[in-house]
Amino acid sequence: MFPYQQIIDKYYPAETPLRDIYMHHCRSVADKAIQLAHKHDLPLDSEDIEAAAMLHDIGIFLTDAAGIHCHGTEPYLTHGRLGADLLREEGVPEPLARIAERHTGTGLTPDDIAKLGKLLPPDRDYMPHTLLEKLICYADKFYSKNGDMKEKSLQGACIPEQVRPRCRGTLQGNARRPGLKRPEPPYLILRKLHTHALRRLHLQVQKPTATLFPPTPYRHVALLH
Repeated sequence: MFPYQQIIDKYYPAETPLRDIYMHHCRSVADKAIQLAHKHDLPLDSEDIEAAAMLHDIGIFLTDAAGIHCHGTEPYLTHGRLGADLLREEGVPEPLARIAERHTGTGLTPDDIAKLGKLLPPDRDYMPHTLLEKLICYADKFYSKNGDMKEKSLQGACIPEQVRPRCRGTLQGNARRPGLKRPEPPYLILRKLHTHALRRLHLQVQKPTATLFPPTPYRHVALLH
């Protein structure tokens, strides 16, 4: 197994709120991913799954997300790219860096990146492709880094809880000014993308050669539970 704990210790000091949040979240994702892999006989090594899950969010400390004790300067939506760059600088194997880079939402297409403006460089691939990338991306959707951090329901996994109130306020604000078209803020765009993302996130579990996306956002979610 890659010694992921050394990387975590370097950037997340012991006895800090952020480290507690980070370790709790990543351990939950790791346990969920390993459980799914065993349940569905996925051809993945448990140690690889653990290392990938424990490092997928390594870049969050560089972002401005005070609610989870991140006091950096970058937008939170960039934490995947930031984490991937950090892991590459640390000499971490490229497959682990790509998992960090490709787990945001449930993968972002070139069209999604264009809608987000200049937040992310368009010359990178932000979609999960390998089975391990898809598994970590999927398992991550069931755990937030705020609130009680307990496992979400299937419906809860489809729409990030942390953006619901802000999205509601934005929609109400626009409704008070008929005819006014404002650029959609990144968190509202992400909410829309995330609602449909489970259609795109396709785990090849029972039919490894299947290529069709499930017709509803929930079909393959139910398949994996």
